[in-house]
Amino acid sequence: MEELTFSNASTFLQRFQSFHDALVREARMQFMTKHSLTRAEVTLSVQDTGKKSNESWVNLTFKIDNVASFKLLEGPKTTCVVITELKIGFFEDKIYLDFSPYTEKPEGVGDFEKSDFLIAGERCVWVMSPYTEGL
Repeated sequence: MEELTFSNASTFLQRFQSFHDALVREARMQFMTKHSLTRAEVTLSVQDTGKKSNESWVNLTFKIDNVASFKLLEGPKTTCVVITELKIGFFEDKIYLDFSPYTEKPEGVGDFEKSDFLIAGERCVWVMSPYTEGL
């Protein structure tokens, strides 16, 4: 597991091409009774530029601890299954992962909160696993 931080976010996004054309495989929220903590996990299939072209597709899971915000809107006219771009922001000691950006250049928390698919929490780590179609 590697932690996603302000200092490595840009390199991370470059490695995975800002998650352009990534596919959401699973999104879930876990409520833990002890200390009223919450955890979210999102698994995507994405291309890794650090791999050989015939092995470039991988599954990547984000694990977000102490979730402060989780928003996912799906409907007949909109979907968040195919990611056009992932935006990452750091505000008030929280990391914001915007899987469906409202704007190309978010200027603050308000722009992130307009997303159709947003998770914000205190800490985010990511784990990569081999690509599988059916998870």
